[in-house]
Amino acid sequence: MYQRNLSTAIDGYLSELTQEDKIKVIQLARAEFDYISPEEITEAIRQNQEDGYCSHGLDPNCCPLGCGDI
Repeated sequence: MYQRNLSTAIDGYLSELTQEDKIKVIQLARAEFDYISPEEITEAIRQNQEDGYCSHGLDPNCCPLGCGDI
């Protein structure tokens, strides 16, 4: 969840940058903060669903956000 939330927050700032600066920010964010692109987030969620995990990447019965109660 941290990775998705941080990456989404970074993406919010990218629209304000030049293309050159976007590339630099993404490279730094990948190296320092495990940034993943929106496409990678979508793929991770899809893979988690296939593997039986909740949208947070956890066993639904152990998710502190109540995914097993749905």
